[in-house]
Amino acid sequence: MPCTAHQYDVFISYAHLDNEPEEGANGWVTDFVRRLRRALNAYLGAEAEIFFDTIVNSGNVTLEALERAAANSAILIGIGSPSYAARPWLKKELDAFRATCTDNERLFLIERLRVPKTPGYPPPMNRKIGKRFWEQKEFEAADVPISATDPRYNAMVLDVAKRVQEQLEPLRTDRNAKLAAGVATGDKPAQRVLIAQGTDDVVDQIDEVRRYLQQFPEFVTVLPADEYPQGGAEFAAAFAKDLATADFFVQLLGNAAGRRTWGIEQGYTRFQLEEAQKAKVPVVQWRSTHLRPEAITNEAYRSLVEEPKVVVSGLEEFKAALLERARTPVAVAERTPSQVFVNTDRDNVVTARSVRRQFEEAKYTVSMPLLEGSTGEARKHLYTQFNDCGVIFFVNGSDDPAWLDTQKRTFDTISRKRAKPPRSAVVCTVPPGERPAEDFLGKLLKEIDCSAGYDSALVRDFIKTLVP
Repeated sequence: MPCTAHQYDVFISYAHLDNEPEEGANGWVTDFVRRLRRALNAYLGAEAEIFFDTIVNSGNVTLEALERAAANSAILIGIGSPSYAARPWLKKELDAFRATCTDNERLFLIERLRVPKTPGYPPPMNRKIGKRFWEQKEFEAADVPISATDPRYNAMVLDVAKRVQEQLEPLRTDRNAKLAAGVATGDKPAQRVLIAQGTDDVVDQIDEVRRYLQQFPEFVTVLPADEYPQGGAEFAAAFAKDLATADFFVQLLGNAAGRRTWGIEQGYTRFQLEEAQKAKVPVVQWRSTHLRPEAITNEAYRSLVEEPKVVVSGLEEFKAALLERARTPVAVAERTPSQVFVNTDRDNVVTARSVRRQFEEAKYTVSMPLLEGSTGEARKHLYTQFNDCGVIFFVNGSDDPAWLDTQKRTFDTISRKRAKPPRSAVVCTVPPGERPAEDFLGKLLKEIDCSAGYDSALVRDFIKTLVP
């Protein structure tokens, strides 16, 4: 469990070229993080949660996932080098971290190699005095990183760990005080997350997701508490009991459809999904980027795996997204009107939050619909946003076109009564939503076509058109 109220205590920002292992040895950054973790745990007297993405070059981790992790970290440590300074994602990670932390004391620079002042690091990293982990040896023209076998190295790591601990301690004290007083460090009651029983090939991943979420009891209650009894009626009864209280349902999909049993002829995998859909519990499904649907011989199961709503990502990214979904509070009506209203249904909240974050990065205030609470409160909030906000952004990802039709009719009705029309209104179509017809859009609505998959660049281009 993190020592602070953040998702991660420390975020390691680095270039993978600086972590290329020599034969029979770890990479330089891996060695540094391993020793830092050990020293920091000793100073804190507890286990620190460190985000160290060892597969950044594998294609499994997206820039969005790294930005999200950086924004949810108490400390950012950059491993400096010419490769790091030139890394395209560096500024994005810094910007994400700075969006939630303006205290430069919580930003650390470890110089593995010297970086020329020009072009140097982006701000505010360029104003940091880095801890020097390199030297220029006699008769050698190039700088050389100090090796982990060097007698000086361990003392240098201990110094970094002590400085990090000094920054974490006040944040840790604040978290502990809140928990001792019985006050959750989140902004809403813990979400009850029901994780589906999976097939044998994803058991380890399911356990990893479960253990990860259980580190955050103030945000998440993980279901089931115990393994379900196997067998049709017994399994169905136990699953139904948990489903009745679940806020959302998580299912990790493997290479096979899974076992069947008497009373559950469609198999455990399909049964759990269908029951969650019948109960209208939001569903989040995942499969690994390494899973190859074309190798699945069961056509019905292959069709399920290939559903556009199934998240295809690395496990670390998926775990972080689940926690974000659980800990992000539902938007409430603002006392002063927001500039942007991002409208969505339950199934597309994750995409809507990505849109919201892009607007917030551009310094817009953003509201979202009330998806919990009474119907009356939700309707009142919707009407207020349609009436007050200058930009209306519809996330059209429902496989039921009736949702967009209903929202559009309500929007049209309220728009006619506004003192002045909205500055802009747009429909962003994402899978599995269908693109609206041109006559549906009319004169007021614009369209962003992400029907092939959510494209943050297209949303960013739209935001740029909103010139004051």
